[in-house]
Amino acid sequence: MDNEIKMFVARSEWETLIQKCDPKKVAATLSYEDGMNAAHDIFCWNYRKDKIINYAIDLFFAIRELYVEEWNRDCKNDLYVSFLCELTLRYQEGFDSIKRAYELSLPNPSALVLYSFACTYFLPEPDVDTISKDEAIKLFKESIEKDCMYEAVSRLAEIYEDCKDIENYNHWDAVAKEAESKNHHVPIIVPDIFRRKTENEHG
Repeated sequence: MDNEIKMFVARSEWETLIQKCDPKKVAATLSYEDGMNAAHDIFCWNYRKDKIINYAIDLFFAIRELYVEEWNRDCKNDLYVSFLCELTLRYQEGFDSIKRAYELSLPNPSALVLYSFACTYFLPEPDVDTISKDEAIKLFKESIEKDCMYEAVSRLAEIYEDCKDIENYNHWDAVAKEAESKNHHVPIIVPDIFRRKTENEHG
């Protein structure tokens, strides 16, 4: 089975891999780098089908469990898989992954990590863990202090608007418009391992 898995991956035979191979077995058969790239390629192969995305998510989780040290070197891994979880409404697992990224990055989380954790305030309740309004405000402000991204500021303004706090809403809405005019947005989440692969392919 190990050789079959490696053959399916080498040939990019993703449909056969998904049908025949459990994600945990795939993770155990491949190296950390090969497993990560396979999971990413599976998602990119057909990102419109929940079945495909869920297999990629399960493979990422299996890799995280098996290669803890390698995975933890880049908190963007957890942010990336949380994005996939949101696509298939696996909100609790998405929350857990973002919280994990935040805790791993302490005491100095990046603006992107702070923004991502703050956004969990907007996850659907009551079935999913969320953070409090006060914690979300605190995290958004910390993120903005590090990097004034439009999405972070507009989400902060949204909270104040919902609270009928017009003074704070008007202030942050103006800041958001300024950030947007400067085209200052949240970056696309690309884990280091995928960035290196792209650089190697084009370098």
